[in-house]
Amino acid sequence: MTERLEVLETIVPVIRKYLPERRRDTTITEDTHLSRDLGINSAFVVDIVLTLEELLTLEPGDTYAFATIADLVDYVLAQRNGRPERP
Repeated sequence: MTERLEVLETIVPVIRKYLPERRRDTTITEDTHLSRDLGINSAFVVDIVLTLEELLTLEPGDTYAFATIADLVDYVLAQRNGRPERP
């Protein structure tokens, strides 16, 4: 299993916790848009990021734009591997 897939599999249950009941069965892939496809607003994105930082013991990062699941995967990988974040 690749590190990217491992992170995705860790993120998906966290995201499902924040979804409205009617969207919890939605297929979630890296291309899934948080707002458009899942109805997750920026306040929930902050909660998701904080949950992931706590769950995965990540150092909080600076400003980062989260539009898709791939953005969350990239963030976790960057924090986990100590790489600088992208603008």
